[in-house]
Amino acid sequence: MIFADDGTASHSRRQGHELHKQMVKATLNWRTARLHGLGQQIPVVTVDTRSDEAFLPMQGVQGISMCNVGVHGDWVSMLSKNEMLLDWLEDQLPEHRDDLAIVVDSADMIYGGCQVDELLTRYKMLSAVSGAPVIVSAELGIFPVDDRYQTHRYIEMRTRRHKVMNASGLHDGIWMNNSSGCLPANSSLCSRPTTYEFMNYGFIIGPVGDLHQLLNHVVRTVPPGFMDSLRGFLDPAKRVEEANDQGIAAMYMFDHPDIVALDYPMGLIASMHSMPNDMLSIRSGRIWNTVTEHEQCFAHFNGNSQPLLGGFNVFKKLGEGTTVT
Repeated sequence: MIFADDGTASHSRRQGHELHKQMVKATLNWRTARLHGLGQQIPVVTVDTRSDEAFLPMQGVQGISMCNVGVHGDWVSMLSKNEMLLDWLEDQLPEHRDDLAIVVDSADMIYGGCQVDELLTRYKMLSAVSGAPVIVSAELGIFPVDDRYQTHRYIEMRTRRHKVMNASGLHDGIWMNNSSGCLPANSSLCSRPTTYEFMNYGFIIGPVGDLHQLLNHVVRTVPPGFMDSLRGFLDPAKRVEEANDQGIAAMYMFDHPDIVALDYPMGLIASMHSMPNDMLSIRSGRIWNTVTEHEQCFAHFNGNSQPLLGGFNVFKKLGEGTTVT
């Protein structure tokens, strides 16, 4: 890991990080993570430093517990999340480089109930058509919109988006939203209505080796560079904040389209920001996407959709293990 040498605080953080890394390595190995994960085959990894539990049941249909690599860790910034994930992936590299893992946000993610074979079929299709082994969730809203994240480069992804949507049997405008999630400053990039074409860093699936490569880039890029840190040390008014991890991950995708692609057709994950409230329903105790007309493996209640997660009693019942038909 890379830390700025800014005195006692930095030294203490390094010590705490190394201690946490050793604790996680000793307890959260691949075997236990896999057995708690999807179909007892694919680990589902998250970071929640507020919990003392090493495994957290995911909301929604019963069957998945997330491997919490943030247990007993300290949340200093968004960099902390990426560091903890990278540590765990690094431990798995020697024996599981080519095995799939899923990385998710914890509090606002639900499991829809699709079986592991179905998820693997959809993942393989998305990966084959896009040409990338790492699939990340998409969303309607763009964040961050700062020019330094080169958000205009999403336009370069539209040919691939069309190809993936076509392979999924869906037309490009299926997710359009007339109340655009784009900021006015970004109107030159975003169409009105907005399309589902921007990265959401809350769900990632791919081989451990490729996930490690992505997270390693984020961890090395989010902290201010040496010269920025030096200028901030000499003049506090010139202090540079950490970069946004989602923005850095998107830039990595722009530069490495052969490694990272987005789940435009919601084959694996639906990001619910600015989506219709009735897009998801319940059929035979599983979550159903009424637009794509298939089971929704995962759903992320991000952005302005967060109130919906606790507002529907049906989701609460699913979280308690009640079958809803």
